[in-house]
Amino acid sequence: MGKQENIGSFYEEAKEIAKAEKSIGAERWVKVSIERNVRGDFQNCIVTHTYDLPVDMVKRWEWVIRWRRARTQCLFPRDIITQSCFYYKKVLGVTINMQHDLDRFISAKAQVTKQRNILNAYMEQRRKENDLFYDENRDEQLMKVKKKLSLKEKNVAEAEKRLMLKVAEAKRKNFFFCQ
Repeated sequence: MGKQENIGSFYEEAKEIAKAEKSIGAERWVKVSIERNVRGDFQNCIVTHTYDLPVDMVKRWEWVIRWRRARTQCLFPRDIITQSCFYYKKVLGVTINMQHDLDRFISAKAQVTKQRNILNAYMEQRRKENDLFYDENRDEQLMKVKKKLSLKEKNVAEAEKRLMLKVAEAKRKNFFFCQ
């Protein structure tokens, strides 16, 4: 059996991811689609309407989506009407397919912040103890954390490089639109 994790670490990781997303300007969006399945045939699904909205606007537009779904049901009473939601992140109006690279970059930045917080907390604890014989160069736990931190920083640099290459390629192909 593995070690039971503290629920606080999940909240901390979520905060770090949100902070990293905010720092690069990522916005959470949702694509809502209303589909009709002709006579219950789920292989032939016809998309009747789609909405591409920021997540915070979905609550305000919920009545429109419900109304559109009800109207579609009235127009096609024998068909099964379904609604699906696809959540994704947009960065400053970018609409090209960079979701995987963006998620890796955000995750890597969050991990670096988490390791820095661990390092700072450990160093603060060592300062409070006032140990005269403490040597940072011989502390094994401190060396492990620093090694992890350098590895995580390297991962951030690699993820940022991949993301920038993809952005440069997209600019070259003119996939961007500015808002």
